[in-house]
Amino acid sequence: MKKNTVTIFFIIIAIFALYISKNIYGSYNLDKSTKACVLAQKKTTTKSIKEIKNFCDKELKKLKND
Repeated sequence: MKKNTVTIFFIIIAIFALYISKNIYGSYNLDKSTKACVLAQKKTTTKSIKEIKNFCDKELKKLKND
């Protein structure tokens, strides 16, 4: 019985740790994608950084929702 309790406790702690890490690092990939998009767009167009950032944010949100 004690062995099962330790296993269940470990699983609960692991799920909690994954949930916390998802909240902390969830936007990391989105930030990196936005920066890469802005860099690529800046090299290919003559728009301002503000316009490019808005464009990239809209496009990445579309991709995230699909």
